[in-house]
Amino acid sequence: MRGNSDIYVTELELPADGGKTQNFSVSMHPLRWDQYNAMAFVLADISAEREQMRKLQNIANFDTLTKLNNRRYGMETLENWIAEKRSFALCFIDMDDLKQVNDRYGHEEGDRYIMAMSGAMLNFSPNAVVCRIGGDEFMLLAENWDEESAAQRMEQLRGSLVTADTAYDRSMSYGVISVGPDNTMQAGDLLAAADERMYEYKRAYKLRQRKRKK
Repeated sequence: MRGNSDIYVTELELPADGGKTQNFSVSMHPLRWDQYNAMAFVLADISAEREQMRKLQNIANFDTLTKLNNRRYGMETLENWIAEKRSFALCFIDMDDLKQVNDRYGHEEGDRYIMAMSGAMLNFSPNAVVCRIGGDEFMLLAENWDEESAAQRMEQLRGSLVTADTAYDRSMSYGVISVGPDNTMQAGDLLAAADERMYEYKRAYKLRQRKRKK
């Protein structure tokens, strides 16, 4: 509750029909009525205003297609975890050949590929912070994963995509960075380092593929 010597204001959230809630602003005004002290209460329904604020917050923090956290939210979380000196793994994930899927099978199929990737990440790492940070790029933040265990989990995630029954191969490349309390790198630098490791993985994988075809 806040206010000055004359007016006090607070907000209430009350249950409504259909499992919903309603938000109200309550202001209390001290009055002097003849020789009596009194209090006037003013109740205002601010449910529409609060719903609009929630929608704007969703737009600011969530990806429209996948409903995952977006880049803005992911970078804020990464910065906070660094400041709090947490131990975690940063995984940079890039979908393989999304452009080719869009070109050959259409953007609707490309969107299904993206949604499959998103769903696999959420199912595989329900306690991690999963963000879509670009068209075919994702960031995953998981506490108490070291670099080795994170790489093992990424390989398992990749394997779950490869077995998908589709007309094209679903796959991903990844880069992993382990972050601890003694970290001195900034959020953007950590993401760039994980991105570079992802490209190293992608280059090595393509080289192995070419050797198999010979």
